[in-house]
Amino acid sequence: MRAAKLVADEDRSIRFRLIGSGQTFPAVRAEADRLGLRNVEFEGWAPAGRLPARIAEADLCLGIFGRTAKAARVVPHKIYQSLAMRKPLITLRTPAVLEFFAHREHLFLCDTPEPGPLAEAILELRKDNALRSKIADGGYALVKERFSPEAVGRLLLAIVARSKA
Repeated sequence: MRAAKLVADEDRSIRFRLIGSGQTFPAVRAEADRLGLRNVEFEGWAPAGRLPARIAEADLCLGIFGRTAKAARVVPHKIYQSLAMRKPLITLRTPAVLEFFAHREHLFLCDTPEPGPLAEAILELRKDNALRSKIADGGYALVKERFSPEAVGRLLLAIVARSKA
């Protein structure tokens, strides 16, 4: 929410839509109220079938920014979903993300989960249409090549074939 505040101070046209009602929702909502944010919309929980339409409406998607050990070792499904829909995405630089994706090639990475770097990344991508397009296309191509159902199926078939040999 502090990043949304920094963004609003710089560019009032940027709006945030948060979807979900997870563990941190009450605290996040309270922080938005405390900061008086008018550029943040809380949609709450949405069924999985509605998420593709919401992602399609976005100009930019946000990934994971947690400070937990789990956040460092996972790549959340929302990252794959956003990239598979050819959306530019900003997420925290973590060992798990770096295992599969490259900064400014497939997505945009923030080095720390602090509000300043996230706000700077959002504003940079807002101003740079070419970079937004490049990472959207690069992320889409990588997900299609390595993480689509077809790609995962080919990998599983290869593993089964090796185990029978």
